[in-house]
Amino acid sequence: NTTICAGYCMTRDVNGKLFLPKYALSQDVCTYRDFMYKTA
Repeated sequence: NTTICAGYCMTRDVNGKLFLPKYALSQDVCTYRDFMYKTA
């Protein structure tokens, strides 16, 4: 799941960078989702 999350985050990072320079926010969401998935 981490690999998929990282890949998705990377793709979103490129799009988010143009929209918002705060790519960290996108990564946070990805990490949070990954954690939820693991917990579930």
